[in-house]
Amino acid sequence: MASLVDNAGNADAGNAKFELKTAALEESEMDITPMIDCTFLLLIFFIVCARINQEAQITTPQARNGVVLPTREAVVLTVMAGSAPTAMVYKGDGPVTENIIPNADPTLQEQEITRYVEATMRTEQKTAILIKAEKKVKHREVSRVIKAATQGLDLNKIHVAVQQSG
Repeated sequence: MASLVDNAGNADAGNAKFELKTAALEESEMDITPMIDCTFLLLIFFIVCARINQEAQITTPQARNGVVLPTREAVVLTVMAGSAPTAMVYKGDGPVTENIIPNADPTLQEQEITRYVEATMRTEQKTAILIKAEKKVKHREVSRVIKAATQGLDLNKIHVAVQQSG
């Protein structure tokens, strides 16, 4: 039979405190430096080898529902892609040559868009803006036209339509 011995060497002492001696454990650390190095090497590899195709065609889903906006209630601007870096903007519905806003200088074009929208809303009592953009027009050009069209106006209705033709 085993007996318990206290720190003083007494066997089965009544209220003596007993200690269990355990071997000291070594603290171990895992070196993650090689793992971090591999992660950065993979990141660099994918950045260098990735091909970014800015001309890639993106297929967007068809709209399931939309709001019908009569053109008599809105100022209409038509935005078409052109050979110049800036888009061609037309006053009214459709690309009519007489209604083109010159696009040689983007700042002047934006000022003309602002003047046209303000004058049309004032004289014809329009309540919304409708921007019809050709499928090939870049988003930054549509955004630029929206910014110019809403400059100085307190509007809550701006509609953007994408024309499938072209």
